[in-house]
Amino acid sequence: MIELVEFYAAGTIAIIGIIEWLKQLEIKNFKKFAPYISLVLCIMAGLFAAISNKTMDIWSIFCYCGGLLACVQLGYQAVVEAICGAINRYLNRNNTEVKVD
Repeated sequence: MIELVEFYAAGTIAIIGIIEWLKQLEIKNFKKFAPYISLVLCIMAGLFAAISNKTMDIWSIFCYCGGLLACVQLGYQAVVEAICGAINRYLNRNNTEVKVD
């Protein structure tokens, strides 16, 4: 069970990191293909997890891929967007002046 949690945590961080790195390359129409990139990376990671755990059946691969894809989507929404929002609020708080009469 611990290995599965480690797989999901490490896989989520790795896939989100790869997607964020790919965003910096300024690929044309990247936003259109980003969901497919994360899906392909989750399928590849699920296949590797099934091979390493010696459970090479469709259900195991589906569970690994589906769980990792869910973690990536939730992790991206929760972590990356929250961090970006916090950074933007911090940077923009110096730009807003409160006028006292």
